[in-house]
Amino acid sequence: MILSIKEAAEHLNVSEMTVRRKIKVSDLEYIKEKTPQGFIYRVSIPNSTSSTNSFNNTNREQLLYANKEIMLLKNMIKSLEADKAYLNNQVTDLIRNQRITKSSQNISWWSKLAGNYSKPLSQIEERVEILEEDYNNQSHQIKTIANQQKQAVTTKNKSWWQQFFK
Repeated sequence: MILSIKEAAEHLNVSEMTVRRKIKVSDLEYIKEKTPQGFIYRVSIPNSTSSTNSFNNTNREQLLYANKEIMLLKNMIKSLEADKAYLNNQVTDLIRNQRITKSSQNISWWSKLAGNYSKPLSQIEERVEILEEDYNNQSHQIKTIANQQKQAVTTKNKSWWQQFFK
């Protein structure tokens, strides 16, 4: 199929300047026609590039899907961070309330020595540590999945001429 530079650019989903560069370095077959005003370049494009265009469209669809997935994962991370902040605030409030109740009670010296009064606090701290570990694991997994999807799409997203002239 023989097209003008503008038509070839539209057909290949690239700019006219890119087509001109490809003609200059002989990456595209072309015909130079003489006119009264100068020359017109006509580009010869094989019919197989229509499949390349559909491949490019597929890559774009995959890229859009991956970007949507990444946005969803980022929103999940923000939600988990908000949950973590909420839980940290709750722990801080519980510690503060426990200190208030401790100061208001007369705890015998042998209870303090035995450490009986601090069991609920240590249980809360253990729970917070478990939640923080779960949060870190989940956010790491989400980031890993997002990076893998992004890499998979970018490795498939080659320019038309790299795909055509393998």
